[in-house]
Parts: sequence; structure tokens; C-alpha cells
Amino acid sequence: FTSNGGTGNGTSGGGSGGSIYVESDSFFTSFDAVFQVNGGAAIRGGGGSGGHISTNIDDERILGTMSALGGRSVSLNTNQDRRHGGAGTVYKNEIITPVKNWTQLFLDNDNAPWTVDYSLDALSSYQFDEVNMINNASLRLGAGPRLLEIGTVSGDRSGFIRLYANHTMQLQVIPGEVTTTRIPVNLRVDQYSELWLADTAYIVGSFNAPALDWLGVIKSVQNLIVNPTRTVNIFSTAQLKYRQNDGSFVLGTPGEFLFGLLEFGAMSTIVFEVPLGLTMNIATFDIKFGVRISA
Repeated sequence: FTSNGGTGNGTSGGGSGGSIYVESDSFFTSFDAVFQVNGGAAIRGGGGSGGHISTNIDDERILGTMSALGGRSVSLNTNQDRRHGGAGTVYKNEIITPVKNWTQLFLDNDNAPWTVDYSLDALSSYQFDEVNMINNASLRLGAGPRLLEIGTVSGDRSGFIRLYANHTMQLQVIPGEVTTTRIPVNLRVDQYSELWLADTAYIVGSFNAPALDWLGVIKSVQNLIVNPTRTVNIFSTAQLKYRQNDGSFVLGTPGEFLFGLLEFGAMSTIVFEVPLGLTMNIATFDIKFGVRISA
């Protein structure tokens, strides 16, 4: 099943990928099945954006491949930036029971830079059970107040999620339950945005870019573990919203941090922006071998 964009000629850009929608009680494919809505390539113009694939299936056994890649641009002028088309999406809605669906969003940026991002801007709120991000996939929300709820994030650790002002993201938060999450993407939490994490959160990201840029509010996390070799930048506007015994939340002042466990993995780098008045109340503070802390 293909609905790919056409290739651009001369200075024209590549065509955008189209759409594929599958709705069925049962849907089975072989390993060599292909679903494609890729953007078209271009020579001097920009590559076409990827399209969209959506499935709504009770009993799914799709064993082939699904792709919604942006088209590549190969400039003949070496001084001209290559303009890669933006990624499209693959969205799966598997109906597990009459009252429970499992929703997945897949983003593949075909190794384009993070500046070629995908924006969720049609709705004020989004909810996914899983978001899978590979090959430098970059995700953000549209302007204005937005809410993104994700059950779990998966991928190859090259992805990037940025929260701008007035954005809120909940990651593996189940009210009334103690949860743990490992975050295999790089995060930037801008000032006036809020990231609600599980009780225990592992900052994984990648080693060749900041795994976390913390400028806004991080909520609820009690145990924060930075993976080895990762870099975390904590800015002067960073705040922690922590849970009290009665279940309510209190917003701390910038630079005031309360943790049950704070662990910096081996060879990690922690940078506190100057000036930052720092007050830390930590039950267990674990600094591994070779950690670099600057303030």
C-alpha cells in the first residue's frame, strides 16, 4: 500500500506523502507487507513532508513495515543547506477490549536534525499509550496551552521532545500508583512549561546532546537518576513541584529541590546556571565516579 509524494524536478520541491487508513475487525499481513506514505525527494527544492498512516483494528497482526518519512533534498550547491522534509506519522489504535484501546504514535525523522520537527497542533490535548521515536525524531506541541499525556516513550535514544511555555506533559503518571519510567529521549522543559514525571525517573537521552535542559517545572518526581555519561543543564528558572503527604502539590522556588534519591551516573555532567541560589534537601545523594558538577 503506497501513497508516496512525487520527486521534485529542477528547483521544485518534493511532493508530500498521502494517507492510508485501515479499519477492520481483523487484519493480518506477511513479513514483506509494505505501507508507505513517504515524502518525495528533491534536487534544489525542499523534500516533501511525510504523510500519515492510521489503523483502527480489533485483532492486528501487521508484520511488515510502515513508513512516513520526509523526503530528502540533495542540493547541487554545496553552500546551500539541505532541506529535509518533515516526518509524517504512523498511528495505531488497537482495540484490546470493548472498553480498552492501546494507542501508539510512531515518529521516524530519517536522521534529519531536530530542527525538522513534528508539531501536534490540531487539538488542545493528546493522549497516547506509547510514543516511539527513532532516527532523530523531534516532537513539540503547537502554540498556546496544550496537554500531552504519554504512557511510555520508546525508541533509539536519538529523539527530542521540547515543551514550550504553557505546555504540560505527563509521562507514565498513573494517579494513586507508584510508577517508574526510563526516558529514552532528550528533553527540554522551557520556562512556564510543566513536565509531570513518574515517582522514579531515569534520565536516559543520548550522550552527544543534553539529556535534559531544565528551565521550567518538573512535577511529582521523588527519585531522579541521571544515566552515566549524560549531560543535564539546570537553569536559574528551574522549579520542582513536589507532592506532600496529603497528596497535594507545592511549587518550590527556583533552585529549591527536594528528592528522596538524587543520583548522578558515572561520567555524567551536571551544569547549574550561574547565578542560581541552590537549596537541596535529599535523603540519599549518590554521585558516581567521574561526575563533573559546575555552578
